[in-house]
Amino acid sequence: MVEELRRTLKRKVPLLAFFGGLAMLLHPLLRLITSLGRYTLHECYMFAFATGDFTPFAAFFPAVMFATVFAEDYASGGIRMCMFRTGRMGYIRQRILTTIMGGGFSMAAYVILVLLFSAAFVRQPGTAESADLLSRTLWGRYEFLTDYGGAGMYACKIVLAFLFGAVWALFGLAVSALTANIYCAVIVPLGVYMGLWYFLAGNPFNPIYLLRGDTTILPSVGFIFAVQLAAMAVLAAVSGLLIYRRTQ
Repeated sequence: MVEELRRTLKRKVPLLAFFGGLAMLLHPLLRLITSLGRYTLHECYMFAFATGDFTPFAAFFPAVMFATVFAEDYASGGIRMCMFRTGRMGYIRQRILTTIMGGGFSMAAYVILVLLFSAAFVRQPGTAESADLLSRTLWGRYEFLTDYGGAGMYACKIVLAFLFGAVWALFGLAVSALTANIYCAVIVPLGVYMGLWYFLAGNPFNPIYLLRGDTTILPSVGFIFAVQLAAMAVLAAVSGLLIYRRTQ
């Protein structure tokens, strides 16, 4: 799997997409660079994810970075060499695991880098405004997560971002296996993501809420984990079946 992940990361597209997404996330913070010291870490996190251009296209990044590899292998004929080395089932397992790890870690890295960037400027440990903002989110129900500077909350946000990235990368992989088309593997997940965002407004299954958890609409943190893990399991199974049928 490590070799397969390394092969995937050697492509230029994942790196360009990753840094493009990072620029979109940091842009709202860079605009406030001289005044970030007046805000808390959580407020800076909210600025990055809630006021920038990243969140409306969040599903695009894990899909374009890792979901298109199968379609590229299939179109180039490279899949035959891969299957010769690992066997069909070995290739399927590696492709699914690489997609999960790549999509997951790329999204988790976004959260980590935003937090690190913000922490370099933040001087406010907490304000009345930030406490009020936090109380209007899911995290306000879990005092043990928001203690000690919110370390537990930020750890949860990183894990949720990992799960979000894995889910949408797997969705793209399933589309890639179904169509064997690079463009469909990116456009379809993005279109579905935007459609769910629009039609599930106010619904706890809205993918935007599942990414950040910054709303009281969600029943619990456990609900987010359960939904994302269930989606991962279903999409991994569907992707494996579609790849198996495509390569028969």
